[in-house]
Amino acid sequence: MMLPLAFGIAHSGVILVGELTWPRPGGMVRRARLAHRGLLQAIPVWLLRTAIGTLVTGIVVIAVGAVTADR
Repeated sequence: MMLPLAFGIAHSGVILVGELTWPRPGGMVRRARLAHRGLLQAIPVWLLRTAIGTLVTGIVVIAVGAVTADR
């Protein structure tokens, strides 16, 4: 019963320590090079393949279940 509260307190403590100790960027101006990326370029290839495989497997399972179901 107290486990979620303990995890919440531990999580908040870790975030607090990270915010207090993480080095801040030096200087007044930060720069970043921006590049336009599409959705499929932003995700890793292995994750895309896993998602497509899961989708195909789900469709096959539903189709087999629909064909073999009794009335």
